[in-house]
Amino acid sequence: MPLITGDYPSFLGGESQQDDTVRSPNQLTKAINAWLHAAMGAGKRPPAEFVAGLGVTLDHDCAFHSIVRDENERYIVAVGHRSIRVFDHETGKEYTVNATGDALNYLDTQGQRAWSCFALATFSDTTFIVNRLVDVKQSDELSPGSLYGSAQTMSDLPKPGDKGSAVVPTGAIYNIIGSSESQFDDYYVQKQSSSVYLEVARPGIKHRFDAKTMPHILKRIPDPVHADGFWFSFGGPEWTARLAGDEQSNPFPSIDGQRIREVFKHRDRLGFLAGENVLMSEVSDPFNLWRTSVTQVLDADPIDVSVSGSNGVTTLYHAVPFQSALFLAAAGGQFLLTAEPYLAAKNVKSDPVNSYSSSPYIRPKLMGESLYFTEDSGAYASVREYFIDDLSVTGDAADVTAHVPKLMPGRMRAMASASGADCVFFAPDEPTDAQLYVYFVRWIGDEKQQSAWTRWSISGVGRIVHMHAINDVLYAVAEAPGGGCELLKFRMVLNQHDTDATGDYNFLLDRMLVVQPTYQQFGNETWIDLPYIVPDGMTVTVLKTDDWQDPGAYLDITKARWDNARTRLALPGNHTEGRVVVGMDYEHRLTLTKPIVRGGQNQAVLVGRTQVRDIEVAYKDGAYFELEVEQHGNGRVETYVASHSGAYTARVLNDSVFRTSAPTFHSGSRRFPVLGDANSVRMHLVNRLPFQCWFQSAQWRGMFVSRSRV
Repeated sequence: MPLITGDYPSFLGGESQQDDTVRSPNQLTKAINAWLHAAMGAGKRPPAEFVAGLGVTLDHDCAFHSIVRDENERYIVAVGHRSIRVFDHETGKEYTVNATGDALNYLDTQGQRAWSCFALATFSDTTFIVNRLVDVKQSDELSPGSLYGSAQTMSDLPKPGDKGSAVVPTGAIYNIIGSSESQFDDYYVQKQSSSVYLEVARPGIKHRFDAKTMPHILKRIPDPVHADGFWFSFGGPEWTARLAGDEQSNPFPSIDGQRIREVFKHRDRLGFLAGENVLMSEVSDPFNLWRTSVTQVLDADPIDVSVSGSNGVTTLYHAVPFQSALFLAAAGGQFLLTAEPYLAAKNVKSDPVNSYSSSPYIRPKLMGESLYFTEDSGAYASVREYFIDDLSVTGDAADVTAHVPKLMPGRMRAMASASGADCVFFAPDEPTDAQLYVYFVRWIGDEKQQSAWTRWSISGVGRIVHMHAINDVLYAVAEAPGGGCELLKFRMVLNQHDTDATGDYNFLLDRMLVVQPTYQQFGNETWIDLPYIVPDGMTVTVLKTDDWQDPGAYLDITKARWDNARTRLALPGNHTEGRVVVGMDYEHRLTLTKPIVRGGQNQAVLVGRTQVRDIEVAYKDGAYFELEVEQHGNGRVETYVASHSGAYTARVLNDSVFRTSAPTFHSGSRRFPVLGDANSVRMHLVNRLPFQCWFQSAQWRGMFVSRSRV
């Protein structure tokens, strides 16, 4: 019975739902709360830092949108049923929003969940808001003026000094009929001065959209009194009326009578999607959707085209600009809208690129040279990766969830890409607990080096309803247990010193914040007041900062009581030496692939029996971790602890070695006994403490007995 070994060269492949025998050696059965870092290994994810509560009355079914003006000014917009609110992205401060007239009526959700009803896009200080339930209608208002006369050509118009001609008043409108050789339809001109005529619309026809049915805007308004102050206004803007021609030569844009599904900006044009139509405004004028002249086609004119798939009419959901193209996600496929050598109506064409379904609610996200979009296909969602480069655009979109087909339940609620951290985040609408699914992807040149999934469970809050990433920081809005929502922040950086809680290492807690305890002489108590409610059945962990003589040690709260509706922790005695870090624990767990004996070309040897003796785990910058050995069939679980002392112990999580002194970090390897059949044993690397430990690789040893085939 020979002694054999098997390797887990890394754990950077993330979770896989393939059979153990066909997985890559670096993939895992489960990867919970993992950070799959190319240099460090598989560590515990960053904490969810508490930023602010966004109000106990804020409906978590709102449509949320992030406005990023610059590195200093960032806002979160929440649009609900006949309501709109704006919060500071960094502090949670709420700003005044003044709605003009009956503008809030445009935000009627008709009993549907608001997050599915609205589409938003921001350009400078203006955010366009589309209600997907509203039919765009024409206004009953008629174009001004009346026809004064007609002429065959412009040269036939009366001129000053013409004998026998009546004096033509300023403002008179003429119909220019044109000759049989003319390439233009009838058009209309208005006298501006003695010898100047300008093209106008035919008098007496409907010439504009009903503003109540058109997209509304949210604008940031500086306060003229307070230099550092401002507020927001919300209302229906003045959309440009028909500038020239008539119903035949310059008809209403294609959104007439349609419901707009998407709003976007592309190459200095405001764009809308409605049905199968793509409508983009005049260059540099987002409010003009009409041709300026009917006598010639101008490059700056609006663009209005329809897109059809191989199966005929399609419904467009999303438009994402990249490079010179516009990626269109539709109900039954994806398209590229291109224009060479520049974007103008005469140059536009659309081409189908694939026929995958797309989520109607989640806008695709661009990260690097790849575009990611979701499919809500039945009980589980999938994600596709559309790759682009400077030279070509691929005609396919790979399913990056093919090896985890049952990872993400139902339809997705939110999606964000963090280019600085090489990962894409997904939040499902159901279930209602705080689940995030994270896709780590890393390219070196044209070769993909990492394609890995992990799932994050956020402690103490409900589902994630909005996400926005800026470089390597993810902001998330979550349902708060006390009602309303709260803003969290995940910093995907190795060292976090913003709070100066500790200069040597990071604390890893959810809803984490730094608090200065206060001493109440009457009653001899120390109060730790929190800006959020801790749910029943849950507690917090309190750690000492660098203000204390023993930073990183736990503050003993075993005799504490909850007060003030579970927002205040009251401890006996005086514990005000310095600030403390407060938050909720979360567990990092890696479930290893079943030990497999492999032969040539990494093929699994399926005939035989493997008895696993032990496993050696290599780790980096770790204070503590456990190896759980689970024997399937008898329910027995053996837990082995590797502490900072480097010894196997029978210590439990609350033992004094972890509670009364600062953590000690080191790197190396530890060997643990397993003693189980490879087919029934399961091994779990676990980190339950709020300190980091990076798992880099592992090697198991065992005895293998080969059996001949019958």
